[in-house]
Amino acid sequence: MSSPKLLAVALAAAVALAAAPAEAGRPFGTTLQAEGTSSAVQDANIDGERSSVSAAGLSIGRIALATLLADDSRASKSAMGLAAAASILRQEGLSRENRHKETENADGSASAEELAEPAAAAGPTEFSSYSPAALFAEAIEMAQNDSDAQLASAIKALASIEVTRQSTGGGREHQDRVRGNSTDVYTVTFRGHERALAMAVAESPLQDIDLVVKDENGNIVAADRDSTHLGLCEWTPRWTGDFKLRVINTTSTGVNYVLYTN
Repeated sequence: MSSPKLLAVALAAAVALAAAPAEAGRPFGTTLQAEGTSSAVQDANIDGERSSVSAAGLSIGRIALATLLADDSRASKSAMGLAAAASILRQEGLSRENRHKETENADGSASAEELAEPAAAAGPTEFSSYSPAALFAEAIEMAQNDSDAQLASAIKALASIEVTRQSTGGGREHQDRVRGNSTDVYTVTFRGHERALAMAVAESPLQDIDLVVKDENGNIVAADRDSTHLGLCEWTPRWTGDFKLRVINTTSTGVNYVLYTN
C-alpha cells in the first residue's frame, strides 16, 4: 500500500495516536495556525500535550483506514483488500444524527441555516461507494472478472455473516451535501484535554473535499486541505469549547459526504 496518507492513518490507528511532543510528527492534516496577531496563537484552544483516544475516536480512525484501504485496493485491483475494508466498516457503530449547518458561498457570504434531510436508518455511509454492501459487491465482481470463483465465493460467504456493530460511546456521523464552490459550517463542542477527531469523506473517491477546524477565537487548530476525498483532523482542546468544522468544496459541482466526530 503505497499511499502516504494510508500509511499515516494505519500508524495512527495502530498506536492509538500515542503521546508525542507537541510539534513532533503531528498526524497528517493537522496544523496549528492562528489568524490575526501573534496573540491569537496564545488564545488558541489547542493543547500541546497529547491525550488518550476515546472508543469513538478509534472508530473514526478505523473508518479512515478502511476508506483508504478501499482506495488502494481499487487502484491495485485487490478483491481481498476491498472485502477487508468492507469488513472493517460494517463493525463500526457510530450513531447517525442530523446536524444543523450554515453554508457559506465562495465569496464568504452566509446563507440561511439548514438542516439535512433525515438520513436512512441503515448502516453508515449507505448512499456511498464506501458502504460495506457496495464494497462487498465490488469485491465479488472484481474476483469474478478475474475468473477466481473460489475467492468470489469466499467473499460472498463473508458478506453474508451477520455482524453486531460495536458501540463507540458517543461517536457521531452525519450525511449531507455541500454545494459547488461552497462551505458547510458546523458548530460542535469538544471536551478539554480529550483527543478530538473530525473527518469528512466524500461519496466518490474522484471528488475533493477539505476540512478545516477553527476554535471559538477564529484560530485554525487543524486542517486537511490536500486534493483527496477525505479530510481528517485531530487535536486536543485546552478547554471544553465550541469549534467550527468547515467542510469545503472548491469544485463547481455538489458533493455528498459524511461527517464523523467523536
